[in-house]
Amino acid sequence: MSEAPNPAPKLSDPDLRQEAIIAIQASTNAVAVVIVFALFFLISNPEIYAKLKAEIKEFFPQFDGSDAFDGKMVEKLPYLNAVAEESMRLGSPLGSFPRIAPKGGAHVAGQYIPEGTVVGVPAWAQMISEDNFYPHPESFIPERWLPGGLGPDSRCNKNAIMSFSHGTFSHSYWNPAFVH
Repeated sequence: MSEAPNPAPKLSDPDLRQEAIIAIQASTNAVAVVIVFALFFLISNPEIYAKLKAEIKEFFPQFDGSDAFDGKMVEKLPYLNAVAEESMRLGSPLGSFPRIAPKGGAHVAGQYIPEGTVVGVPAWAQMISEDNFYPHPESFIPERWLPGGLGPDSRCNKNAIMSFSHGTFSHSYWNPAFVH
């Protein structure tokens, strides 16, 4: 493997510390935004809140907050996961993820994009598109994430979720958002 002609300069220890602080703050903020949206949706939908509360009480009948809690427990709560997925879908903390067409340009969906052109998909537009989420893509309906979804004609395209970016530049904030 050959080295890049102009490798990036090596960061000093103070610079690395500063970059780490920024990354931690950014991920904490993104997770906080999703949690705020989840709380908003739950308060706005008392029937969904009641269903989630019942699932949690059933799973943790004696939980008083003193027991250890780990993220693997979350996997056993399908409705909680559905609420988290739907909150991330409709409460995405990020707007869009622009990319620059590479040298020589690129073809996207049969369309030529000239070299250097900035392209992107607004996350919100993708996550409320009927092509990806149907029916009622603008409504908070956690059941769409459960087996069977919202019926035989429903669509729930998990690959369309861009709450924490997508593809090569995606972030690893997804699991912390679930655990919180």
